[in-house]
Amino acid sequence: MSARPISGLKNLLASGLHADSPARGVSFRRMTPKALMATAFIFVSLLASQQSQAELPSLCSHFAGPAKAGIPISQKTGVTKAEFDGVAAKIDRLYREEFRSRGGTLKMRANWESNSIDARANEFGWFWLVSLYGGLARQPGMTRDAFALVACHEVGHHLGGAPNAILSPLTNEGQADYYATLKCARRFFADEDNLAALRKTGVERYLASECRKEFSIVAEQYVCMRSGMAALNLTRALQKINGDKKRISFQTPDTSTPVLFSKASHPPAQCRLDTFLNGARCPVPVNEALSETSYWPGTCDRKNQPANTGSRPRCWFKPL
Repeated sequence: MSARPISGLKNLLASGLHADSPARGVSFRRMTPKALMATAFIFVSLLASQQSQAELPSLCSHFAGPAKAGIPISQKTGVTKAEFDGVAAKIDRLYREEFRSRGGTLKMRANWESNSIDARANEFGWFWLVSLYGGLARQPGMTRDAFALVACHEVGHHLGGAPNAILSPLTNEGQADYYATLKCARRFFADEDNLAALRKTGVERYLASECRKEFSIVAEQYVCMRSGMAALNLTRALQKINGDKKRISFQTPDTSTPVLFSKASHPPAQCRLDTFLNGARCPVPVNEALSETSYWPGTCDRKNQPANTGSRPRCWFKPL
């Protein structure tokens, strides 16, 4: 889920803005003291506010699709509060410095009490927000690993590179899914006992075979498997939220007609699962950077080459 900066922010601060504003949001280099104070006030107000993130302008209304009633805190389903807080804290620890190196400041906004079935990414000048909500975390079928992919998806809106969402500096939905397993999940699970985790959750035979095929190092195979199972659980949980009863699996990839242009909104469930899977089994090193202007660096896609097992699925991605 990605959201553009609040509409009207540029107008409100127009007296302090200049034509050299960078691609990501608002330039602060030449802002007047009055404009800087106004920006700080707006940002602090946003963080302090308890209003639903759904009230902020966005490219789509919910991470999970059409809104339904959230799960109250009293119901013991999905992710626990400790797991929820742990995911947010780990993402903050893993990415704080990388955001800073890109010119932004990561602000985690983890609201366990909220019933909103949502997660968001927003940029307000140099403040780059990742917002997580208990209403999504508490959904039946949501696991700690699956929720980690939700957080990784939101990080992907900031760091996932091209293609971007329409009229936004943020990465589009399909690319954010791809980034979640291609880069973020590998960092998130790297220091954990992945074999023990897989013994608890189990792993589908096809997924295990694909991960062993693409990675020669056993530890990387386990991360691939764990990311894939997290993706399967997440996608099925989202289907339940949306009342989508279509069967999805790793072995039934989306066969719809390839898109003419990269799709900006959330792809269908099977297409999303394919994207997560291909990101997980792409053997490109995790530290190979993506690009904000080119589709190719850091991915398994190659210009003018046919798709391969680690490519972004053509059910949402159109190479240019």
